[in-house]
Amino acid sequence: MGYFTKPDGSLLTSEIAPLSNERIQACLDSHDWHYRIDYDGDIGGWWDGHWFYFFVRGAEREILFVQGRWDRGLGSAQLEDLIHQVNTWNADHLWPKLAAIDRDDNAIVLASFGVNYAHGLTDAQLDEHLRGAIATSIEAFNWLDTFYPAEAAAARDDD
Repeated sequence: MGYFTKPDGSLLTSEIAPLSNERIQACLDSHDWHYRIDYDGDIGGWWDGHWFYFFVRGAEREILFVQGRWDRGLGSAQLEDLIHQVNTWNADHLWPKLAAIDRDDNAIVLASFGVNYAHGLTDAQLDEHLRGAIATSIEAFNWLDTFYPAEAAAARDDD
């Protein structure tokens, strides 16, 4: 089997095309996934209770950047511990990269997954990127949930 053949031996026929919001939407639509477009034209939606955005960035709109936000925020007093957990994840995983930040006196976590597609990409690559970004981000968020169970987070918020 050649490098560019399917397991059944037929040649891959997907064409490489520039990245665009329209292609992201078409990919999401192909899965019947629900999303919305905000006032800036950015695409976002909920997966397993976590908010995700799908950005096209770069000087030539060549970078696909997916960012998810963990479904909970902790009190800012938890930020140092949360940074430790995030660094542990980042040391052991290529993606997504996690960042713990203080936003409005809440410690939140963002998962980021970006790839430069300056030479374009196929629909299959775009689909794999989106599915991979969502799945690995949810994996990271579930991992964080083991350290910060929802019940414990709610109790800390009540203090």
